[in-house]
Amino acid sequence: QNSKFSRCTMRVGTPARTVPMRREDSDDDEGSALTVTPGTTGDLDGLAAALSGIELASKAPENSSGYQGVGNPGGPDTILARALAGIAEDASTPTPPASAQPRRSPRLKPFPATPAGTGGVGDGEEFRKPKLVVRYKRENVTPAASAANTPQKGTPKESFETARESFSEVKADEDGQEESSPAPVSVATLASRYVVVEPEVDEEEKEKVRQPPSTSPAVKPPVHRKPRSKVKTKPRDPSSFAAFREMRREQVKATAKASDAEEEADALASMFEKKVSVEDTPSRRGGRKAPARAVREGDDVGVVGLCYSDVMELHEGPSHHFERPARHAVTVARMRKDGLEEKCDIIAAREATDEELLTCHSREHLEYVASAFDRTSDEKVQGVGDIYWTEHTERCARTAAGSACAATDAVAGGTHHRAFAVVRPPGHHAECARAMGFCFYNNTAVAARAALAAHPHVNRVLLLDWDVHHGNGIQDVLYRDSRVMYVSLHRYGDGFYPETGAMEETGTGEGVGYNVNVPWTEKGLGDADYLAAFDLVIDPIAKSFDPDLVIIAAGFDAAEGDPLGGMKVTDQGYALMTERLVSLAGGKCVAALEGGYGLTATASAAAATLGAMLGYATPPLSSRRRPKRSTVETLGKIIEVHKERWPVLASEEHQRRFRSALEMTKVAGKERNAGELEN
Repeated sequence: QNSKFSRCTMRVGTPARTVPMRREDSDDDEGSALTVTPGTTGDLDGLAAALSGIELASKAPENSSGYQGVGNPGGPDTILARALAGIAEDASTPTPPASAQPRRSPRLKPFPATPAGTGGVGDGEEFRKPKLVVRYKRENVTPAASAANTPQKGTPKESFETARESFSEVKADEDGQEESSPAPVSVATLASRYVVVEPEVDEEEKEKVRQPPSTSPAVKPPVHRKPRSKVKTKPRDPSSFAAFREMRREQVKATAKASDAEEEADALASMFEKKVSVEDTPSRRGGRKAPARAVREGDDVGVVGLCYSDVMELHEGPSHHFERPARHAVTVARMRKDGLEEKCDIIAAREATDEELLTCHSREHLEYVASAFDRTSDEKVQGVGDIYWTEHTERCARTAAGSACAATDAVAGGTHHRAFAVVRPPGHHAECARAMGFCFYNNTAVAARAALAAHPHVNRVLLLDWDVHHGNGIQDVLYRDSRVMYVSLHRYGDGFYPETGAMEETGTGEGVGYNVNVPWTEKGLGDADYLAAFDLVIDPIAKSFDPDLVIIAAGFDAAEGDPLGGMKVTDQGYALMTERLVSLAGGKCVAALEGGYGLTATASAAAATLGAMLGYATPPLSSRRRPKRSTVETLGKIIEVHKERWPVLASEEHQRRFRSALEMTKVAGKERNAGELEN
């Protein structure tokens, strides 16, 4: 039947099963060695262990050519040899793709029963196909060609080489006749005779493996490492390492001090020669260096004072409240970080006296603030709305007003040229007999009245308030006073707090014309709008007033980024406004913190204001940044209100300046429209 399969029956004392195994081809070389590819070693060992001691017999069709059945000489040995050779040949045959292999039904029909009397094992029983057929690769090679066919790259293959003589004592002659029939050989004995042959590798390949390919300098440049210092820095005695470390630290400190002294001497020499000091100002607490600042040439700044105290951080309300101690702490920290504090003379903070507070507030109001907190209650924070009380409220409020008075007294007395008081709680909403809007005592109004009372040469004080909210408390206290001119730039209308500050509110009695309100009826105004107010309204009136002292109610809630203000004034804008104010009154200027509830925006704007007081130059606004037309129109209305009391506003020169500003807004509007059309 020329079938390539014979049936090999195993006798193991259990019902017999047949295992199909491949026969060798008729033209195979009897003396060729067998080679099995890697990965089959474990399978072959397992097979040998499982079939150890099993006798092999054969049952094949009688008409198969070149086949000797049971009873013929050399039958079992020849069958075993041919079976193993067939396993190796089957392993060498490439496996066809899964799509090319015929699929068989998982439910196979049983083979027909073996006819009785045929001599097969299990006469009359059914033959069943085994669940698994293991086939191994067969490859005919000669000993000379074994090394030549070994792969040169990759992992060397493991091969098993054996000859027919290793498991059979009898060979078939050329005529196909065999001498004798040896006893059956066990599979374990056959497996133990396999020998592992290492593949031969060419010497050139070995050299390639030993020497990795060199990297071209153009692709990856070599790494140049800094050579290690030959100076021995560690002491020989390990026990003296602590002393050695301290010695090194002292050397570093001494070197740093000498370097700092040399830098300071160079800076002083440069300042005297060029009258300009440009340097990086480090922070006292090791923060980042502040940007280089330049003092204007020929500007004699004098002594600039800075007043603050941690006592004012004791007044702490609910966590969600905008007026919180962090406003004070972050502002002072920013001034330290920018190197501004070390350039200032620290003015000691103090509490305001009753005499100073009574210049603006009633006796009943002082008693109310002192007794408003109920110390018998278990609540640590009391009050509702925009005012809250703690056990430290009265002390903090007095310290805020007293610190503003201390800074003003230092400038008015001549010991300091300018000063900045970082105080809280704020004060410009506090009226004569009423605490409101986070405020208890009116800090700047009290400072102005105290300076007028304590210094006879101070007769006129300009109090400018650029807080985004109108200072209704300052206006209430000073509305009849002609010695103090109050100017406020604030949002007005649409229910914006405190809903006061109309441009028609100019004062009463002797104070008529000394209360100047600049109400903004829209939000989103920036530097150009505020500086336009200075150009067209504030500067002409202030120069006509000719103050002896300038006090700034420095609220920074109009700064860009403040959660309440809705305006877009930048640090540059605050610095430029400060420069305008320090040009008045011979440079005697005091600033006291008011509002400002975005921590970063407030701290940054306050630092810019103090920098301008120290004489640091600020670049002017770009010519492309122009005020809105609605801003100039509002300023025109304010001019009409105050030109009777201040004739400078009605002068031909000022009217020409106003018309020029109005024309500039038209040009800016045309440019904006043209840009929109182009886009």
